[in-house]
This record gives sequence, structure tokens and C-alpha cells, in this order.
Amino acid sequence: MTDPTPITAAGTWRDHATCAQPAHATRQDLWYPAQLDTEVLRAARKVCMVCPVSAECLDDALAYEHGRGRDYRFGIRAGTTPGQRHHLAKQQRQQLQAAAA
Repeated sequence: MTDPTPITAAGTWRDHATCAQPAHATRQDLWYPAQLDTEVLRAARKVCMVCPVSAECLDDALAYEHGRGRDYRFGIRAGTTPGQRHHLAKQQRQQLQAAAA
């Protein structure tokens, strides 16, 4: 599958993600924690805050998770929890419905 949002001819937005760098890429406990607590979320958000492609990451997560319920969303993406992305997707659907009415 090719990435729909290339950044350069040499790679996609994922290649520029801060979390993909060696210091963070192996931190599965950070991106897919067993329990989501404040410290884990704070540490993940600290990485995401400086990421140059966090908007692309969030767009990708919302597109991938489209139509999935809260229980079928996993991991921290663009500093957001599965529940937060579920809420964002719900808001987007409501805005689209309102615009179409």
C-alpha cells in the first residue's frame, strides 16, 4: 500500500515522524501502553508536540479508524488517546451532517 500523503520523493510523512526515530521507535510502552496513565500520556505528548508531521499522523489515524467504535482504536497517535480520536471523529461526522443539511 502506498502512502497517500508523500512529503518528499525520498519518503512519506512517516519517515519524518519523531516517534519513528531510534530513540522513540522501540518504546512500545509509550505508544501502546497496557494502561493509559497520566505519566505515559504526558511522555508521549512531549514527543508528539515537537513532531513536524503530527497533523498528518492524526489525519492518518482518523482515516484508518473511520467507522470503528471506541473499542477498536489503539495507541497514542499525534498525542491523542483512542477515546479522544473517537470524540474527534464523532465531531467531524456531526459537522459534515450539519453542512449537508
